[in-house]
Formats: sequence, C-alpha cells, structure tokens
Amino acid sequence: MAATKQITTLGARSYSYSNGDSQESYRNLAVGLFRPEIQRHHKRTLYAANAFPVEPYRWNCDDAQLYFYGAATDAPVRRPQDTLPKPAVPMYWQTDNATANTFVESAGGWQGRCQFPQLTAGRLADAWQYLYRVYGTLLGFMPPPRLGGKSNESNREAWHRCVCYRVTTNVITSQVAGMVASRMMRGDSDSKSHGYSSDAIDVLAQPAAVDSLEPRYPCPAAARLYSGPIKASSAPWRAHLDAAAPLFAAIDTHLGPRQCHGKPLPCGSTKISGNGSRDVQGDGFCGDQAIPAGRATLAAAASSFGVYIAELAANLRVAMADGNGNEGVLWFHNIAHDGSMSRLLSVLQADERDVWPGMGSEIIFELHRRKGVAEYFIRVLFGGQVLKSPNPSLGVMDMLPAETLLAYFDGLVGKGATLVRHV
Repeated sequence: MAATKQITTLGARSYSYSNGDSQESYRNLAVGLFRPEIQRHHKRTLYAANAFPVEPYRWNCDDAQLYFYGAATDAPVRRPQDTLPKPAVPMYWQTDNATANTFVESAGGWQGRCQFPQLTAGRLADAWQYLYRVYGTLLGFMPPPRLGGKSNESNREAWHRCVCYRVTTNVITSQVAGMVASRMMRGDSDSKSHGYSSDAIDVLAQPAAVDSLEPRYPCPAAARLYSGPIKASSAPWRAHLDAAAPLFAAIDTHLGPRQCHGKPLPCGSTKISGNGSRDVQGDGFCGDQAIPAGRATLAAAASSFGVYIAELAANLRVAMADGNGNEGVLWFHNIAHDGSMSRLLSVLQADERDVWPGMGSEIIFELHRRKGVAEYFIRVLFGGQVLKSPNPSLGVMDMLPAETLLAYFDGLVGKGATLVRHV
C-alpha cells in the first residue's frame, strides 16, 4: 500500500451536525484526533454512454472550466542546463464543435459544450462551501489558515500537513477536490486572497487498474457473488426486480442528471412522469449493487472493497498510536463514487441500506480520545446523522470503542487486507 504524508492510502453531509450529544458535552467528552471521510462526487452531466442515439437538445457548460496542465518541479532531474523549471499557465478545456468535422453530428448522443461527464457549475459551488463551516467554524477541529507575521511559512507548512486528499483516476473526482480544497484553504473568508487557496497541493491517486477507492482491483470472488448468488438465486433480489419491473420498463436509469439540471425528460411513446423518474432514482441499491442484506452481499462488499477497509483501519491505528492524529494529518478527504459508498454501507451493515448514496453524500469517521485517558472512540456519520447498524457489535456508532470497529474490520478483511488477497 502506498504511503504519502505518513498515511496508508485509505475515509455525510455534515450540515445537520446537531444530532447526538450537544456541542458542549461533545467537546467535554473527547479530543478530536483524526477524521477520514469518503464522499461521492457532486452533481455531474451524464456519461456519454448513457445518451440516446439522438438527443433533442444541446447541453452547454460555459459556466464551468476544467483545468488540465502539467508543470515541472524543482526536484533535481537530468535536463539540459539551460532549461530550468518554468511556471505553467493555467489551462482549461473548451469543447471544440468544429463544423468541418462531420463526425461530430453524425456520432449522435450529446451535443454541446460540455464534457460527458463533468461537474457542472452549481455543484462545483456546492463542493466549495460546507465542510469548513462545520469542522472549522462550528467545531474548531480544523485549524484556520493564517497569513502574515513571522510564522507565516511555518503556519502554512503545518496547515498543509494536516489535510490530505485522495481521488480516483476519474476526472470528476479531481474536479470536486479542487473546490473542496479551495474552501478549506480559505477558512471562514470568501476572499480569494485569504488563507492558502493560491497554493498548489498534491492529491493522492492509486493506479487505475488496482485502485482500492473506486474500486478497480481484480476480485473474481466478488464478481462471482454479484453476478451469481446475490442476483440469480436471492429471493429478496428477485422480489425486488419483480416489483420494480413496470417502472424500469418505462424509463432508463439516466434521468437523474437531467432533472437535477432542469433539463426536459426524454420524449417517447411511453410517458414518464417526474414522480416515476424520482422513484427509480431513489430505488435503493439498484443497478450493479444488490440490496445489502444477507451474507452473500456482505461477502461481496468486503471482498471488492476490503483493501480500502484495511487502509482505513491502518490509518486509524496510526492515529491512535501517535496519540495526536495520524502523524499530524487531521483530515483525510476521499472523493469517490456511488459504488464505493454503497460497498462501505454494506460492510457497515447500515440501517440506511435502502437509501442510495446520492451525489455529494458523505460518510465520515471521527476518531476521538477521552480527555486525559488513552481511550479511543469512533463516531460514524452518514448524511450528517449517526450511522446505525443491526450488527450487535456495531449498533449505534456514536462514540463506539475504536477497538470494536477495528476488530470488526479485521474479521472481515484481515490486517493489511490479508483475507482479500486470497479470495
């Protein structure tokens, strides 16, 4: 497993943080040490593969800029003596719908000045505004970025050490990361000149073919479970498909992004109501994921997401052993996909298993130490609410003893994902 900033690569909308203990008693109980979070990317355009052969309207994204460029570093490398590192010009893509290229129109699908997929302007703004308000302003967990004074550079270096980001190789996760990081680096201020928002930061990403966060690493056992016992022979899954058959006979699974962006629903011989579209979007763990109840689904989720679970457990252990956070890292923000979120909810056997993790949804693990005592507790939030599990060893995950959760993870995937490597 790769390590950067002394972290084993590993992770709710936290807007409704009022549940559980009051803020004052919460602070009296424990000292916050480390918060890994896993978040689904925000609202996006559709994937090109989900377009109809001919779409009735164009989709333009002129209010969003997608930056792609590279820059040389100051690290010693073999290069001609007269070529020193030069700063790169920030560069964004502009979709070229050149009329001379007749294949653009004949290719079918979406037309317009968007990438399919990409984050749209409204959700880029949404990614920017919330997290620091809760964990910085409200709870004081995140230190404020400060400028000025003799300690400016030491403050800057310390602040960058305490925050870490990880994405997948799907570009939409990096688009979210850029906006989330911008807000965290500005603190309470909306000013572009405040904090460290002009600094370049590194973002972790594993090789695409074996990424544990998306996840993409090969796992034949999980593939067999998802395609076999879960869907083919599970009575609950068959009943679910039978009940949903009339709805799915009338609509496709790509309606959500249209409605989220105020786009018309596609026309057809079968009329689709707004309620029908919302029904299928909220249809629980549909699509490639089965309803996360039962041994087969838990085994499939633990196998296909077990490497990430082991990474998460390793980072929590480092934070507990250090006693002062994960080697100085307070916040580890992982930006992923619905398949990542649904698998994690399955592993935790969450009561919310009939709720599909929507775009922007978050699962946060808060590691705390009891004041004055080396006792560690974990609070798990999904959608800003304390996560509940019917598993008797987990139950209400509000200040759950950390060793209880770690033992549960070890039993499923093994330390270092040793049980996953042999499936």
